[in-house]
Amino acid sequence: MAPELFNLTTLVNGIVPAMVGVPPGGGDWIDAKFPAGAPVLEIVGDRASGKSEARRVLSEGYVRLVPTASVDLTEGYTSADPVDRDRLDTDNSSPVTDLLFTLVYQLERRPDGSRHTPSFDRLRPALLLLTLWDPEPTRWPAGVKPAQVATAEAKLRGILAQHTPDPRRLDESFKDWIELSTRMAGALFPQFPWLDPVLRAMATTMVQAHGHRRAARWEQWWRGRLRTESGDAVQRLFGLVQRFRNRDDSRMEAERHLIAAFLADIDGAYGALARKTRHPPLVLLDNVDEFLDGRFLTPFVSEYRHGGGAGRPAVRPVVVATSLGNGDELPSVTEPEPWKEEALRPPRTWRLRMGIPRTTDAEVRQMLGNVDYSEISALPKIIVRLSGGRTGSARLLADAAAEGLRADIPPLPLLALPSRDTRGAASRDVAADILEQAVPDANVRDLLVNLASALDESAAVDLRRRLGDTDAAVRVRELVNGTLALSHWNRAPGGGPSRLIADRALRAVLLHRLRAISTRFSWDRIQRILAARYNPGHLPLDSVLHEPEFLHHALAAGWLDSVVLPALHHRYLDRAPAGWLRDVNLIATAPPEFDGYRRAPAAPGVPACAVCATPGTNRTVHAAIRGLLVTVWRLSDPDTEPPRRHNEADVIRVENALKTLAADYDERNPRGAEENAYVDAVAGWPEALLGLHQAPDLPTHEGASR
Repeated sequence: MAPELFNLTTLVNGIVPAMVGVPPGGGDWIDAKFPAGAPVLEIVGDRASGKSEARRVLSEGYVRLVPTASVDLTEGYTSADPVDRDRLDTDNSSPVTDLLFTLVYQLERRPDGSRHTPSFDRLRPALLLLTLWDPEPTRWPAGVKPAQVATAEAKLRGILAQHTPDPRRLDESFKDWIELSTRMAGALFPQFPWLDPVLRAMATTMVQAHGHRRAARWEQWWRGRLRTESGDAVQRLFGLVQRFRNRDDSRMEAERHLIAAFLADIDGAYGALARKTRHPPLVLLDNVDEFLDGRFLTPFVSEYRHGGGAGRPAVRPVVVATSLGNGDELPSVTEPEPWKEEALRPPRTWRLRMGIPRTTDAEVRQMLGNVDYSEISALPKIIVRLSGGRTGSARLLADAAAEGLRADIPPLPLLALPSRDTRGAASRDVAADILEQAVPDANVRDLLVNLASALDESAAVDLRRRLGDTDAAVRVRELVNGTLALSHWNRAPGGGPSRLIADRALRAVLLHRLRAISTRFSWDRIQRILAARYNPGHLPLDSVLHEPEFLHHALAAGWLDSVVLPALHHRYLDRAPAGWLRDVNLIATAPPEFDGYRRAPAAPGVPACAVCATPGTNRTVHAAIRGLLVTVWRLSDPDTEPPRRHNEADVIRVENALKTLAADYDERNPRGAEENAYVDAVAGWPEALLGLHQAPDLPTHEGASR
């Protein structure tokens, strides 16, 4: 299958064909591989991990083979904003009914005019009634009179009750009802312009397909399903409408009945012969969020596991859903035969969740093709780091790097390479492409870029307020609960401290974009505002008592020698070795100042420092602290080349600086001292840097032995 899929190739070529019974594009019949029936398959992965591309490939591969529906649920069925989500529920519709309308419409399509499709005789009348019925005269659109509505109801009841109607008379009697109902739909649902043709097609199909057997089938099914209602099937359906319109828990109960009707119609479309000669429909649902999980997918799975009869299992659609999340702890979607694992077999698990693994440097090498990157052998690993292991981001970086290398453009920094967008414009960099791919909403992108330097939510609120945003608290909270939480971008790896943007690859891209649109003044202003957030006691700028978060932003503002080093030297004397190394880890994650990184000068002399001015102080310690911080700071930029060998200047500088600190600590603490973590760091930090580790992950060796 398409090489763009990379670690989703097994899903497309192996797992889904084993569920559908035929490969995408056609081929020999594949025997069922899931012994107890195929489960609902949920693929969990990060943004830009390839989920949507897999949905596209599956849809294109199966649409002419089996009834296929493919829906991106972010397109009108849900919202990250709770207020916007609430608006999706009206008296006449809900995200569930909207989705069922779409699934029915797509599954009934016949691209080649020949393949068998379900008819949805049970679901259709219920959906039409729910969507179009409005008994309140004040809500009827202009030109629709109460008498017309009453007549429409009578006609509908009459049509639904006919077992052997004359097709010509039926078409004629139904024509007025279609006209009236679609006029009402246009007024009731202006946000869904696609609904009018869907309703017309559904209503027309309903008339054409109506007959004695089908009428008896849907009437019998609804009478059996709606046992708590009274009357005939039509009356019970109007009772269902009332439950739906109550807008409370009974609405979800009504939606569950609709889901059951959807599944029963699919099962009913496969007789004894069809079960042996036809493949089941395929339903592809992209971007299931927590809201649609509760409203649709969970009740769907619950209904999915029931059904069938007469000693046979029900025919169910093959369902492949995707959701945002960290799939690292789930069974990998690269597992070729998940049905082999007893723990994953339905009916014990009717919802099989599988994770998309992170892109590896081996896959990046495949993306780079035959381009020569021997002078920067770590290029694939740098791309993995900057992409966060997301296939889509890695592909953008690999394409930009390959194009640059072919044009003799230095590949680093990667984020600054020209974009390879469809317009061929070289005026924007690849970082803009990555950010647009990860955050489609332009307003959210702009806000994230603006807040890229903030370490936590309260700092982000302070920054927005100082920049004149009167709704800063609300805006930032919506960002945290919406885009950041849904995409898991504020969850620190390994359960570390909570950060506003904990995803390091995304933060690197955002900081790059912030620098691209900033002036020196605006950059420094942001860093000063954020530093002030961590100075609650209003200490003077040159105080040696500042906390690491303050020094983090001070470093980004360019206050290396005047503020950061004197304070860090003071903390070195005051902190245990492991704690001080943790401080350096945090401070060194600061973005470079506006003009880039300051390199440690070879000039003689000691910068002004209160500790250094103290008689008897070992002044080589200050120089060691400076060399250590400046080197680790630069090497901790995700867009920089790591050292390759132990004899490189950067590695030697870090090693020598830590040796100086270890010896000085031993000299000041000859007996009974705390464990000297500097001793372990002498070897641990160079090894970590050579292994592509960066701050804040350099080892601090808690409880290190001497």
